[in-house]
Amino acid sequence: MSLVPGTGTVSPARAPWRRLGLFGLLPILSVASPLLVLPVIARATGPEGWAAVAIGTAVGSAAVALVDVGWVDKGPGMVGRGRSGSPQRVLAASLASRLAVFLPVLAVIVPVSVLLAPDGHELVSALLTVATAAIALLPTWYFVARGAPMRIALYDTLPRVAAAVLAVVPVLVWRSALPFAVLLLVATLGSVAVSAAWELRGHGAELASLGIDTVRALRTGWPLAVSGLVGGAYTSLLVPLFAIGTDHDVLLVAVFAAAVRLMYMAQGGIRACLSAFSGWVAEDWGAGTVHRMRTALLVNGSAGLVTGMVLAVGMPLLSRVVFGPEIVVPWPVGVGVGVAIASFAVSQSIMLHVLAPAERIRPIAVVTAVGSVVGVPLLLVASMLDGIVAAAAVVAVVELLMLALLLPAARATVRGLSEAIPEAVTPPAGAPVPAPSRGAPSAGVSPIPPPVPPVPDVELRPHPSAEEETVR
Repeated sequence: MSLVPGTGTVSPARAPWRRLGLFGLLPILSVASPLLVLPVIARATGPEGWAAVAIGTAVGSAAVALVDVGWVDKGPGMVGRGRSGSPQRVLAASLASRLAVFLPVLAVIVPVSVLLAPDGHELVSALLTVATAAIALLPTWYFVARGAPMRIALYDTLPRVAAAVLAVVPVLVWRSALPFAVLLLVATLGSVAVSAAWELRGHGAELASLGIDTVRALRTGWPLAVSGLVGGAYTSLLVPLFAIGTDHDVLLVAVFAAAVRLMYMAQGGIRACLSAFSGWVAEDWGAGTVHRMRTALLVNGSAGLVTGMVLAVGMPLLSRVVFGPEIVVPWPVGVGVGVAIASFAVSQSIMLHVLAPAERIRPIAVVTAVGSVVGVPLLLVASMLDGIVAAAAVVAVVELLMLALLLPAARATVRGLSEAIPEAVTPPAGAPVPAPSRGAPSAGVSPIPPPVPPVPDVELRPHPSAEEETVR
């Protein structure tokens, strides 16, 4: 992949490594940017302030799938095909439909965030909930479809990095996370407004009547939104569920939130690698496809294993360095998080690199739904009975369960392709289809679909998550 001179867009390439360096580097920067301010917040505001930040971003992340209304899934294909009007008209319809959902959703999630926040920190939690949910309004999927990583950096990554940097001194001076929450909200909403104004300039006449497009987008997108909410509820709401289960024990919530945040940050790096391999696997559908699938599984599985081992061994030290001496995650929790990360990397690679290119979407939808249906009650019970170690064990067990459920479908898919694909010179109709990405968007990370060729109209398909996320 290389930049096309004078366009700011990216040309296709066979090897995934340059994709990782362009589209993949941006989410990694977004994931790493909280490290500029999280240590300051945790030390300046204590466990209560950090718990408020974690709860606010988690509740907002859970709403991202609803606000997105399926545009992360269907948007790139609509822009690529051009049958739904100009790219700018598609972008305008997406913004109108997402805004139509965003405001009513805020009326639900903001009170929830306030109720769960520690006393005295309700405003911080509420503002971060709004800022995180507003990530779904950013046109990141549009820039991926147009092959413009520099615009993702300009409108998505850089504003949040700037907010984190600018917040450091005010947080230290006022001993409050409120400056960070305000700056992050302004940066996100400002990016939405500026990107829309710039990308839609000169298209006023064409965009004069968007009512029908907006209604159609809402009608076709709500199944994706509900599917994304169900599939991502468990991973997005880990911290709020734990807070409910422990009856708002602030110190326990702060420690568990630290472990979850480090897990989300690790997942953000893995997602960048996953996305880089997605388009590569689906290129030149033919005899080499199965080999590319296996290569992607090996590389991403190895990355997950190494990352999981680092977290399992180093969680107490990492948490002390990032969050301070008051918020140290015990090593048994690190082991649970490490197992979860290793399982996550393999299961996501199966979804993105094996099942989705072969159009086997149903196993993905079923497994993500099972994760939420099993994980939510188990986490609540574990939190009430045995606290943080049991909760970390549940996180690991649910990830292992989902991986175990995906393996038979992956084996059957690879076996079928190995037998049928030598004669194939083109992909099956509609391949590749971007797979749902589970989990809460890492805070500060917009949902970024992998840069893949356009797909035909698909109205019902499972939706991701979140990250992922403002401050994750």
